Amino acid sequence: MHPSVLDSLRVASSVVSRAWLTHPWAVRTEGSARPIFHVVASGACFVRADGAAEAAALERGDTVLFPQGSPHVLATDLERPAVPIRSIASERPGVPILRFGGRGEETSLLCGAFRFERDAAGTLAPLLPKMLVVRGDAALSDWFVQTLALLDRELQDASPGSATLVARLMDVLFARVMKQCLASGNDGDGWFSALRDPHVGRALGLVHDRPGDDWSVESLAQAVGLSRTRFYQRFSELVGEPPARYLARFRVTAAADLMRTTDMSTAALAASVGYASEDAFVRVFKRYVGKTPSEFRRASALLS
Repeated sequence: MHPSVLDSLRVASSVVSRAWLTHPWAVRTEGSARPIFHVVASGACFVRADGAAEAAALERGDTVLFPQGSPHVLATDLERPAVPIRSIASERPGVPILRFGGRGEETSLLCGAFRFERDAAGTLAPLLPKMLVVRGDAALSDWFVQTLALLDRELQDASPGSATLVARLMDVLFARVMKQCLASGNDGDGWFSALRDPHVGRALGLVHDRPGDDWSVESLAQAVGLSRTRFYQRFSELVGEPPARYLARFRVTAAADLMRTTDMSTAALAASVGYASEDAFVRVFKRYVGKTPSEFRRASALLS
C-alpha cells in the first residue's frame, strides 16, 4: 500500500468495548455511521452480515471489519434469536464490559467503532467490501497478544492520557488489519485488488500524495505506464468508479481536511487541490459534500 493511502486511513478516535460470551450465544449489532470491528481474543464464533447468504467462522486472532458499519450478527449458534448487543448491561461505567450467554466455552471479543482522522478517508471506506475478515497467523500471535494486553490495560485506566493511548493503539491495530488484507491476495476484495495492482495502486498513491497536481486520465495513465484506454478500464474495474470521479472526490475531501486544520481562503484551498478556478472548486465541493466550502467551515466550527 502506498504510504499516502495508508495515511488517509489513520484512526482518530474509537468507541471500544470488551465482551466475554459463553456458548450458546447470539448478539446483534444494528449498525453504525462509523466503521465497526470485532477482534477475537479467545475462543471462536460466527459472523454474518445482514443480507449475506453465508456466515464466516472466526477464531482466535481473527478480525472482522465492517467499513460501512453494516448491521450483523455474531454467534456461536446462528439458529438462536440474536439479542441486541446494546441491551446487554455493562458491568461498569466508561468502557463497556459485557458478559452474556450460557454455561459453555467462552469467547472473548474486543469490539468497537471508530472514525478516521482525515475526511479524505471518506473516499476510501465506501470502496471497501461490506465485510472484511482478516485471519490471524502464527507470526501475528505474539504481536496480537501484546497489543490486546496493552489495550485492556489502558481501557481500564481512567488516568489522563489513557484515551490518547487507546486511540494510537487502535491506529496500529487498524493499520495491521489493512496490511493483512493487502497481503492476503484474495480475489474479489475490490479496493485491495486496486491497491495491489502495480498500475492502479501507483495511480492511487500519486493522487493521494499530490492531489494538487494537474492530473487527468491521460497524465495518470502516462505516469503509471499504461495507455489511456487500458488505464481507464483497469482503474474503473478495480476501484469501482472512473478515475476522474475518484480524483474529484478525493480532492474535495482533502480540501475538507485542510479546512479543519487551517484558515486557508477558499481560493487557496482550490489551488492546493488542483483547481485553477475558485468557482469550479465551489461547485464540485457542493456536489460531493452538499454544502459550499463556507457552509462546511461554519458547520465544522460549531462541532469543534
